[in-house]
Parts: sequence; structure tokens; C-alpha cells
Amino acid sequence: MAKFIFVWIKFKMQPFTIGELIVLVIAAIAYALAYIIPGTGLALLDIIIHSGTFSLLFGVAILYFNIAPDLTKFFNQIVKRLKTFF
Repeated sequence: MAKFIFVWIKFKMQPFTIGELIVLVIAAIAYALAYIIPGTGLALLDIIIHSGTFSLLFGVAILYFNIAPDLTKFFNQIVKRLKTFF
């Protein structure tokens, strides 16, 4: 926080954009949804389910809202190559 304030006061510029705030909100929502999934009692299975749910929700949201255009472009290229391959 100190570095953020220093950059803001010294250079009169905001180092973050609204995109970073949106990413934090999406991450918090994805984490909350993955957290409310009940546990199975098996630690390894719980880790796989919770982390997989978080990753899937976060990744889909980032692609859907096009927060990272370069990532969306890369993903679309991969999908296009897979379609031509199959």
C-alpha cells in the first residue's frame, strides 16, 4: 500500500486500472463459490475439486469478460487449431 501511495503522490499517476479491480472481484466470487462446496473427507480429492472449481470459474469469467485481450486471443487461436485438427 505504501508503494501505491508513493507512486500516486510522487508521479501523479494511478498504477492500476479498473481491470485489476474486476479481476479481484472475479477471484473473490470464484473463491467463495469453490469454498462453499462441501468436503468429501478425502484431502486430496477436496483439493482437486476446490482448486479445479476455482480455476474453471476464474478462467471462464476472465475469458467471458475479455479482461485480458491477449489471453482471449490466445485461447481463441488454440480453439481454432483444435477445430481444424479434429
